[in-house]
Amino acid sequence: PGPRVHLVYWAFFKAAKTPDAFIALWRDRSANRREASAVLRAAYAKGAERRRAFRAYRYGHRIIHKRLRRMKRRLARRKVTSFLDDPAQYGYIRRLVQTQRVYAVRGNLLGKKSVRDVATATQRFKIPVRIFYISNTEQYFTYNKAFKANFLAYAFDDRALLLRTLPVKPADYRYYIQKARDFQVWLRSRRTWAVWGMIKKRKRLRKLKGVGRLYQLTGLPRRRR
Repeated sequence: PGPRVHLVYWAFFKAAKTPDAFIALWRDRSANRREASAVLRAAYAKGAERRRAFRAYRYGHRIIHKRLRRMKRRLARRKVTSFLDDPAQYGYIRRLVQTQRVYAVRGNLLGKKSVRDVATATQRFKIPVRIFYISNTEQYFTYNKAFKANFLAYAFDDRALLLRTLPVKPADYRYYIQKARDFQVWLRSRRTWAVWGMIKKRKRLRKLKGVGRLYQLTGLPRRRR
């Protein structure tokens, strides 16, 4: 469903008052599908936007329902609350959506516009960026000049973190935490054109049962003599 699925998320967050009601809207049963369809029709007028929302819902609701339930179970086993079972956390996210403070932007990390525009906007309105999650995107490309310029445009402070995942064999993921300012130091080095050199300098924090291992990247690039 891609970014279009955010249309569904927004409508469901606005309509569902509780975490359980939110999860139920994704369920693949006739009663739930009817309710979800009614929510989408109420949220979007006839036209292209409604069609995009329904297309994303039809394509993704089964797998999203499965993932939400799986995430809820995993967190519960670890005694970690989330928006999926904590009314306070869910209410916070719901209010963000209701007050139009959540945006989905289609962007290109290697391009010159979207990522840099966000940096410009956050500095203009003096909004600190404390978490930047880039998932496992770095496995698919090397850094170009635009990528470096994009992340160097952010005024990260000492509390800002960059979060990433990268795959390992046979079929697992490692999760990495890095200070955003340290990432910028790497990007300023002429020798840095990919993530692989960075992750060699890692400190294992703990094993996450069933979901991989967590590491902290602590090293910096060697200075040229």
